[in-house]
Amino acid sequence: MSKVVLVILTLTCLTTTALAYELPSCSDPQIVEQALESRSISKFGHIDKSWVDLMNIDHVTPIGINNMNGAKFCKAYFTCDIAQAREIEKTSLGPHPLTAFCFLANQLVQAGNPYYVKYYIQPNGEGGQVITSYYDPGDPQ
Repeated sequence: MSKVVLVILTLTCLTTTALAYELPSCSDPQIVEQALESRSISKFGHIDKSWVDLMNIDHVTPIGINNMNGAKFCKAYFTCDIAQAREIEKTSLGPHPLTAFCFLANQLVQAGNPYYVKYYIQPNGEGGQVITSYYDPGDPQ
């Protein structure tokens, strides 16, 4: 009985691990954009396309793989296009949140602590993937 259970668990782990390697790369620009959109939803309550468009990928680091569900964990670092933020907000009166965010994000880069988004790519069970950003206490908002 114990040999049968061991074989089933081994096959399950091997199958799940193999799925993680079939997922797209963490640094795929479309995947990073989807992660930014996911972060935008959690940050603003909707997809703020102007915020997503301002973010320029500096570099991407894979963090690890969850062997239980086959997810890849990633961390993407960004700079922000402040000129584009100013262009978007040039006719706005009052506060300029995009310009302020870009200024802060670029200051973080210069200080050696760049703005980043953590996300994971998980198989959806139908041959595709789901990209979800996540927030840990202490992460930049």
